[in-house]
Amino acid sequence: MAIWVTTGGSGFIGGAVLSEIASRLAPGDRSIALGGREPSDRPFDRFERVDLENASELAAIVGSIAPTHVIHAAGKTRPADPSKLYRSNTLTTLNLLDACKDLDHRVRFVVAGSAAELGPVPVADLPVADDYPARPVDPYGLSKHLATVATLLAEAPIEPVAARLFNPIGPGLSIHHVFGKFAHLLLESKSDPAAIDARDLAVRRDFFDVRDAAAALVELALNGSSGRVYHVGSGSSRSIGEGLDLLIALSGRKIVLERDDVAGSSRDDPSPRRTVSNPIDSRANIARIVADTAWRPRIAFEKSIQDIWKNLVAS
Repeated sequence: MAIWVTTGGSGFIGGAVLSEIASRLAPGDRSIALGGREPSDRPFDRFERVDLENASELAAIVGSIAPTHVIHAAGKTRPADPSKLYRSNTLTTLNLLDACKDLDHRVRFVVAGSAAELGPVPVADLPVADDYPARPVDPYGLSKHLATVATLLAEAPIEPVAARLFNPIGPGLSIHHVFGKFAHLLLESKSDPAAIDARDLAVRRDFFDVRDAAAALVELALNGSSGRVYHVGSGSSRSIGEGLDLLIALSGRKIVLERDDVAGSSRDDPSPRRTVSNPIDSRANIARIVADTAWRPRIAFEKSIQDIWKNLVAS
C-alpha cells in the first residue's frame, strides 16, 4: 500500500500533483494533502493542517501518517521577500526531511526545485544538462538550491530525488507570471486598445505544462534514481512574444505595445531586459528523465496557453 503525501496542494504545482496522484492510485493507496491551506477542487483522501515551518508539529503529523512517497511542492516564488523565500523553500524542506528520517520504512522523497537554481546559463551551454553547476544569483534561486542540496544529502530511509522544474505554465497560472499577467490584462483592461509592456517579448524560456510537471514529479517518485537531479521541461524554448500572440488571438482584443521609456514601441524591437537574473534564453536537457522513466512532455505550448485563457474566462 502506498501512502502519498503532497505539500503545497493548494498551489499551482501541488494542486496538479494531487490530480496526477489520484489518477494513478491503486486500490488501498491513499493520498494526503499536507499544509496550511486545504486545497479546493482537487482529489485527495485526507487533509492535514500543519505549519511546515514548525518542525515538532510537522514531525508528529508525518510520524502518524508514515508516508511511503512524499512530493514537496510547497514554497514561495518571486516577488516574496527573501526571508519568506528562505523559510518557505529551504526551512520547510529541512523540516520535512527531518520528519521523515525516523520512519521505519523507505520513503521516496521528491523536492520540486527550479531552473532559477542554475543562475544565468550561456546560450552555448543550452540545453542545460542536469549536472551543470548551480550558481544562483538571487534569493529565490538560492533558497530553492539549498532545498535541493539538503534533499540530496538525506540518508536512509529517505530515497531523495530533486526535480529541477523549468517554466511550468497552464490553467490556474498566477498573475505574477508573465502569461498570467497578460491574460488578466487582456480580459479585464478597460482601455481599447489594451496596453502591453513590450520590453521582454524576445526573451525565451522552456515553457511546459503544469500537468506535465505534475506527471514528472509523480513518475520520479516512482522510478527516479535516488540521489539524482533531473531537469524537467519541454527541451525547447519559446518566446514570451509567441505566448502573447496566442493570448491576443484568443481574446480578440487589439493591443498597443509600450515600454516604460517609449510608448508605442515597435513589435520588431521589443528591447528585452537582459539582466543577470533574466537571461535571453533558457531550456532544459531532459535526456536523463526520459532515459530513467516513462515520462515525456505531452501537452503542447499552444494547448497550455489556450487553457490559461479558458480557465481565466471560466473563473
